[in-house]
Amino acid sequence: MNTYEKIKRAREILGIEEEASLSEIRESYLRLLKMWHPDSSPPCERGRCEERTRDIIWAYKVLKEYCYRYRISFSPSEVEKYLSDEEWWKNRFGEGPLWNQG
Repeated sequence: MNTYEKIKRAREILGIEEEASLSEIRESYLRLLKMWHPDSSPPCERGRCEERTRDIIWAYKVLKEYCYRYRISFSPSEVEKYLSDEEWWKNRFGEGPLWNQG
């Protein structure tokens, strides 16, 4: 399995879209791990839950490793894509008496 196929499979296991933040990946991982953890399952389902838990852990490791290797751009144009609503507003319109009454 090549790297793209691993990432695609990992995304499917964790239910991650093609674009996701590290926090979204982690949230999905923790949610699924809690849901499928063998200690919280009935004894008859334990084998299935153990397998699913292994898959979830594998998927998280694959995506985390990819993210750690990924070079992130800190250029102004890239950073501006992820501004909060408040920062975006201030950058576009400045601070004024009508919209700065927060």
